[in-house]
Amino acid sequence: LVDRLFFLHSLRWRERRRRTALVPSQSLLRLHYGLAEASSDMGGPSAVVARHRGEIVGVLYGFCWQDTFAAYQNGSHPDWNKFSLGSVLIYMGIRAAGAQGATFFDFLRGSEPYKYRFGAEDAYDQSWLLPRGASGLAYRSWYGWLRRRRQVGRALRAAGLR
Repeated sequence: LVDRLFFLHSLRWRERRRRTALVPSQSLLRLHYGLAEASSDMGGPSAVVARHRGEIVGVLYGFCWQDTFAAYQNGSHPDWNKFSLGSVLIYMGIRAAGAQGATFFDFLRGSEPYKYRFGAEDAYDQSWLLPRGASGLAYRSWYGWLRRRRQVGRALRAAGLR
């Protein structure tokens, strides 16, 4: 299934004459196979699969964890574009996730317009770094200098000197 997903994903991007960042290396495939083997009722990889006459023509692949389905990647055969198969897969994914008890469907990163058609809302994450040791001192010094430089630049612009 993962092989087919990557194939369909790359096929669709090739048809658009664009490159995709999702290149199915052996290590990436091993990772997803390992995730599938380690999955349980508590969570793990999950997929919505569209078939036509036994052939997989579309896949929505993601991960279930607690009350969330995180949509990682999808792919569909270009012959099915006129049926908006990607949108159908997402719709079915939302329904399936809800039926399994999920209350949150996460589109993950990106602001592609199709996500908002399904009611997506932007969420912003923050990371906090707690620098320690010599590298922390260098980090604090560098970013402190940058912060002061920006403050001086704003003050000079406000005074009309820059």
